[in-house]
Amino acid sequence: WMRLWTPENHSFGFVDARTPELCIGVRKDFRRHGVGTALLLALLGRAREDGVPKVSLSVEIENIARLLYERFGFKLHSVNLGVATLLVQLDEPAPDTERSPG
Repeated sequence: WMRLWTPENHSFGFVDARTPELCIGVRKDFRRHGVGTALLLALLGRAREDGVPKVSLSVEIENIARLLYERFGFKLHSVNLGVATLLVQLDEPAPDTERSPG
């Protein structure tokens, strides 16, 4: 899902009240099968269609999933207590790696 937060009520990936935070979860037994890629393609595609200029997310700095997010153009925005907030600008051309698997 993606949702908007307020400065008073937010999670680790909060950037500002106009930037939705993306959150996905993939069960361990479904990881490394393209599920996360498919979810990101769908969510970011929908956000682009809706004219959302940027999206944030949070991920533990050592989490391997960070590589997936970086493939989609997410860049480091900040780090707090070992958790990275990443930000992607959707009003820029999509990275070539943002294709569906297989």
